[in-house]
Amino acid sequence: YLVPKRIVYTQGDVKNADTLLVEKTNQITLDPGHGCVLQNHRFKKHAAILVDFGIEFPGSMRLMCWNVRGKHGRANLLVRFGESVSEAMTPLFHKNATNDHAIRDRVINVGFLSSNETNESGYRFAYIELLEPNGLVEFKAIQGVFTYLDLEYKGSFECSDERITQIWNTAAYTAHVNMQEYLWDGIKRD
Repeated sequence: YLVPKRIVYTQGDVKNADTLLVEKTNQITLDPGHGCVLQNHRFKKHAAILVDFGIEFPGSMRLMCWNVRGKHGRANLLVRFGESVSEAMTPLFHKNATNDHAIRDRVINVGFLSSNETNESGYRFAYIELLEPNGLVEFKAIQGVFTYLDLEYKGSFECSDERITQIWNTAAYTAHVNMQEYLWDGIKRD
């Protein structure tokens, strides 16, 4: 489980965003308090947050909610994944953004004292927007669920040009993340 490394962007009424950068237990608990709060107000921009997990990885995301206020005690959240900030901030169908190969843009319904896992994708950044009018959600934690196949690297590469060595390491890591449960041509098949 990965904890976000930084908060890249917030919009609207977002409080205590830095609490998402602290590792917490993986179980939702009955002792809510001091979580990250997204709250919508009439005629104002929806509350939203963009987090950076610090590394591209294959997997899903877990949204742990202490408190939720919305229709019937539930709330809808827009969750959008991206391997870059611009991808995570780009809505579907804008600038050719699609859900064709892997769902990167979806709505998830959450309730209080719930732990909600999204679909799998490949991402580094995650944008979460509260869609509920006059709604509220308080997160205990947002965790990246890293799907990882423990493979032994059979070779290595190093040369006097540090940039070339870095390119090789990035290529090796990219090949690795493309072979978790299956062998894919791309982390999201894109």
